[in-house]
Amino acid sequence: MPLPEEAQNYIECFSKFEYALMESGYHKLDGECDACNRKGFLTSDWNTFKKNKLPTLTLQDLKNISADTRYIIEQAPQKRIINDQGKPDWRDVSVSSVSDAIDACKRVRNNLVHGGKYNDEKADRNRKLLKGATDIIRKLTEYDTNLKNCYDDAQFLS
Repeated sequence: MPLPEEAQNYIECFSKFEYALMESGYHKLDGECDACNRKGFLTSDWNTFKKNKLPTLTLQDLKNISADTRYIIEQAPQKRIINDQGKPDWRDVSVSSVSDAIDACKRVRNNLVHGGKYNDEKADRNRKLLKGATDIIRKLTEYDTNLKNCYDDAQFLS
């Protein structure tokens, strides 16, 4: 069975946004290791983007985008953990800032890509989270012209 349309849209949006972050200068080296003489690998720098471009964005602004953005903020995606019995489980996470909301959008990716959504009885909830995260990430592109251009011009396998 193929991924639902909401998941496909989210994956496209998320991957284009990370590409646009790096192409527009929001990148950093991660994983540097002096002992092993490794310089690190390139990763997108969400934190610098949030700090530099989103100081006027409010949680209410994000809630007002759509019912799904309100949902992802008020019913945030859970975090996958290992419980006291050594089994995979879920932990509730709250959203109280724009930064938390963006982290929730990233957590949707983690939960989807790392297999936390198979055989899940919460299909309606998952669709709302995917749509809300997609809407928020698309909104973020409006805060940097260069990033928006990179996002809009991104072509997958062209």
